[in-house]
Amino acid sequence: MVGKKLFTGNFDLTKISFPIKCMAPVSTLELMPTLQSTMAIYLNKAASITDPVERMKLVIAHNISFFYNEKIFEKPLNPILGETFQARGQDGAHIYMEQTSHHPPISHFAIDGPDNNYKLVGWSRHEIKVGM
Repeated sequence: MVGKKLFTGNFDLTKISFPIKCMAPVSTLELMPTLQSTMAIYLNKAASITDPVERMKLVIAHNISFFYNEKIFEKPLNPILGETFQARGQDGAHIYMEQTSHHPPISHFAIDGPDNNYKLVGWSRHEIKVGM
């Protein structure tokens, strides 16, 4: 069954169980702020300038830099529905997260930058597929 799904490209890793030794010791909610580590650099710089084109370049650079950090081998643990996580960013930003759906896995977040320099609100849906 798994082999057939692998060849058809219909193989979603969020819906299968993994051996615990292949899992990261953190849940997805705990991992997401770590992936946003460039937020303090790019978004504070964007907040400090007035040129809209330069601001947009910095926001795009932040979004692209996220892709490098998300390449990890270990699968993070699936958060429990209703699980919350709070953190403080490198620049003092307040990060709030909540798991709002289990299947599909959806996490909502709100990030308040220091001195109200920036504010991010939104959601993230995780879908991890493998295929030939």
